[in-house]
Amino acid sequence: MQSKREEKMKITQYCNGGIEAFCSRVLAACATAVAVHAAGAAETYPIRPIRMIVPQSAGGSTDLVARIVAQRLDDTLKQPVVVDNRPGAGSINGTDIVAKAAG
Repeated sequence: MQSKREEKMKITQYCNGGIEAFCSRVLAACATAVAVHAAGAAETYPIRPIRMIVPQSAGGSTDLVARIVAQRLDDTLKQPVVVDNRPGAGSINGTDIVAKAAG
């Protein structure tokens, strides 16, 4: 048979969740603080216009789809999106430009 004190300790520990719950609450509070700070300090990204490289010539179906996507991105992101057609060498020219772009 357990004493009243032991029984009360078990109930308190069960209700409070013990050290695991405390650590979870502290972690959640820290994550919230970091998220709030980051949201306040964030700049609008991207700062410059977005350049969409299309490795096909202008006027084709690929260019048409790219321009539709660019317009939707422009509307959604509130940033200008420029379609840059770079045809030639079996699409290698455009692919090379994207591969060498600054990350």
